Amino acid sequence: MELLIILVGLVPLVVIGLVVWNFFLQGAISELRFQLKRSSEQITALNKQITELTQQLSSLFSATNKSSPPSLMDVAAPNTEVDDVLEKASAPSAVTEVTAHVSSSAISEQEQLATAHEQAAVAQHHAEEERETLSQQKHFNDQAWATKETSVSVDDTYQPDVISRLMTFIINYFTTGNVVVRVGVIVLLFGVAFLLKYVAEQDLISIELRLLAVCVLGAGLLIFGWKLRHTRRVYGLIVQGGGIGIIYLTLFAAFSYYQLLSSLVTFVLMLSLIGVTAYLAILQDARSMAILALVAGFLAPVLISTGQGNYIHLFSFYLMLNIGIALIAWFKAWRLLNVLGFIFTVIIASAWGVTRYHSSFFVVVEFFIIAFLVLYTLIGLLYARRIKMQLAQYIQQGGWINSGLYVDSTMVLGSPIVAFTWQTLLTLHKPYVLAFSAFILGGCYFGLARVIKRTTVLTLPLLGQVYFALGLLFCSISLPLALDGQWSSAAWAIEGAGLVWLALRQLNRRLMWFGILLQLLSAVIFLFDITPNYTLVAALPSNWLATSLISLAAFFSAYWSFKLAPVNWRSSAWLETIGWLWGLCWWYGGAIEHFDMFVADRWFFTVLLVFAVITSVVLQGIDEWYDWPLLQSHIWLFIIFIAITLMGFMLTKESPISDGGYWLWPLTFMWLVQQLWRGDWMPWVIPLRGINHAVCAWLLAVLFSWGGYEFAQLWFNARSAWVFSALMLGPLLIFAGIQFHHTWPVTAHQRAYWRLTAVPLLAVMLLWQLISLGHSGNSQPLVYIPLLNPIDLVWIGSWLLTIRWWIRCRRSQLLPRVEYQILYGLLGIVAFIWVNFIIARVLHHWVGIYYDFSTLFSTALVQAVYSIFWAATGAALMFCSTRIQWRWLWVCAVVLLSIVVIKLFLIDLSSTGTLARIAAFLVVGGLLLGIGYISPIPPAENKETADPS
Repeated sequence: MELLIILVGLVPLVVIGLVVWNFFLQGAISELRFQLKRSSEQITALNKQITELTQQLSSLFSATNKSSPPSLMDVAAPNTEVDDVLEKASAPSAVTEVTAHVSSSAISEQEQLATAHEQAAVAQHHAEEERETLSQQKHFNDQAWATKETSVSVDDTYQPDVISRLMTFIINYFTTGNVVVRVGVIVLLFGVAFLLKYVAEQDLISIELRLLAVCVLGAGLLIFGWKLRHTRRVYGLIVQGGGIGIIYLTLFAAFSYYQLLSSLVTFVLMLSLIGVTAYLAILQDARSMAILALVAGFLAPVLISTGQGNYIHLFSFYLMLNIGIALIAWFKAWRLLNVLGFIFTVIIASAWGVTRYHSSFFVVVEFFIIAFLVLYTLIGLLYARRIKMQLAQYIQQGGWINSGLYVDSTMVLGSPIVAFTWQTLLTLHKPYVLAFSAFILGGCYFGLARVIKRTTVLTLPLLGQVYFALGLLFCSISLPLALDGQWSSAAWAIEGAGLVWLALRQLNRRLMWFGILLQLLSAVIFLFDITPNYTLVAALPSNWLATSLISLAAFFSAYWSFKLAPVNWRSSAWLETIGWLWGLCWWYGGAIEHFDMFVADRWFFTVLLVFAVITSVVLQGIDEWYDWPLLQSHIWLFIIFIAITLMGFMLTKESPISDGGYWLWPLTFMWLVQQLWRGDWMPWVIPLRGINHAVCAWLLAVLFSWGGYEFAQLWFNARSAWVFSALMLGPLLIFAGIQFHHTWPVTAHQRAYWRLTAVPLLAVMLLWQLISLGHSGNSQPLVYIPLLNPIDLVWIGSWLLTIRWWIRCRRSQLLPRVEYQILYGLLGIVAFIWVNFIIARVLHHWVGIYYDFSTLFSTALVQAVYSIFWAATGAALMFCSTRIQWRWLWVCAVVLLSIVVIKLFLIDLSSTGTLARIAAFLVVGGLLLGIGYISPIPPAENKETADPS
């Protein structure tokens, strides 16, 4: 089960490595398409120039009336056996030289003809040299790029996969060339193996003579094939390969199964044979012989196996074979040979590990795994170096091919994946061994990438990038193997930030996106909390530190995106902004989660506010030091946190002045004011600075109101008018401060304070006034005095400030113009309602009537007082309207008096037999009589009449 979990875990990591490799491969393919298009255009232009030059030269010869010389195209044409790409790349060279001389000034037709003949001879000489060069180039193509003996074509823009190339080689081996000889060699190898086995079983000849005879047979085949290398090359190479395979088999049998040779002697002999094989293959440029010898060497232990299981001898033998492959790779770029050695080693070693491995073999097997990885990493590097050199020569001779094809993905990517898989299976129950193995492996690949980058001899930039990606991959793998989920996510986030920085330095978009993806994966790991059975840092507060590191990685990426990203990268602007917001979310989110777990509830919001203030101070310092304008926007988040903290105090019913709030809140708002003052000159803050000031004024009003409310509760009953009126402390103070403060910030942001701040405060005061109508006005320990109690004083103060604010806004044109009748009407209605409730409170406190709507409505005294007051109010309005000739005011008074009369007969009349009813009717009737006499209806406005004439 553990093995299955590890293998499943390795799948996404391998996929990440392949995705990284795909990024590089896509870049190479794009380059290939561009170069193909450019080459096609160049070839078309060259063909056109050749045609024009040929026409000019033909007209020159026809002018002399003599036989024309041979065509320059025929002279300079390359050998038909050379590829079309090489023809087009080389043919213009001869014609260009002829054109350069023919275009020189000619004095006479004879001189022109003589010059043409000379240049034709020179062209023919150059054409012959060109043929030799092209022939050599074709030979290079045959050996380096064909599966067997086929030439390179520019159309080969991809490498077949390993299985396809192997199947092609096997099919060609048994269908082309001297098939009989090839099959014969294989049959002979099997026959020798079976002969050795049969002779050993029957004990017919002494073992020494048997092995000596077989060895002599192999040497004879080797010598015979060597002599045929010039006359019958293919046949001779096959025979040599068979002889070498027989010698391999004999040495292995003499050492491993018959103990006739010591380990030292066998090692020396095998090493010598490997050297001879490599030398012969390189000397004869014979890849097929090297492949046959390699196959014979790998199959020899399998064919003569007796089941003893001497794994040290087996792996030592295969180690020698792989060393031979590495030696050949120094001189020849034979990819199929490298792949075959890799496949044989992986299959045989894996089969042995599944069937024979025991934990006691760990040290020896670990050595062979390291040797395997080192050898095939070296083989991939040597292959890339050799191919790069050959490509450089090919390009210098006029050819073109994708420069990224020198990276052998099987060697470069396959060897670390296979080696790490083996290491995983070997170290399942060894804590930290696999983590350290991955880390060391990643460090080695980082070192290789640095060596390739710093060394001028190895100009392999793509291979260096692949090694860098592998180093990054294995270092990333080591983190979740050694640490818990939180620390792994933090490390991956830092790693992703480093990749973003490197990508911005190199202007590599793909690497930048990979770094961003790695940071997102780190967040996913943190959320799912992938934790193994052991951890190195269990004692540390991993959650908070991990979220802090994730946020710092996001800040780092955003900052360097601002500093290094080119202007034409549209993604840099939103990457900076999103990275900044992403970092803030993790910074504050991690802190809130940590404080919630480890801080007492009563101190939670206090600690959170301290954290927000410290963060704001640090960010301002960073902004001033590094000049990062985006940090100026932190004032908005700081304001939001103040609002959240205030809301938290209110929801938990904690006083904002308790638990250190009496010194914390003043410091907080002092710092906020400093931020507002600084923000007036910051480009990021200027567009919203008015809103910032308004929101801060609202927050300060809330703080004053909540503080005053909590303070009043310490001295008065919770239902007292003093406590209720304390809620208006904040709006009244801020509203008064706006009107009486004549310096910054009100003068600098007049519109923001007089409109954006004042209007919501007015709405709050109006809401409070509506709610206060239901309050009885209990002012204990003081007695209730109309207009001098807390509620009435707040009413008076708020309306005086409102009237002053209205007048000032009208003068400054901060508000739209409103007809005075509407304003006076609204003020009159509010004053009328206010006085009615003052009357109700007076009756409640002085007469003892319960302050309740149903009680007040059903009391005859209350109804009588209201009828008299309404009638007196109507009379006063009529009297005023008559004096100032406001007809609409007189109409309002009539409406009010009509309501009084209706009320008398519908409500007051029900209280028959009471003095209150009698007094109400008498007073109202007398007022109506007096008003009718004193204040008749004002005349309507005179209309302009026509001339009587």
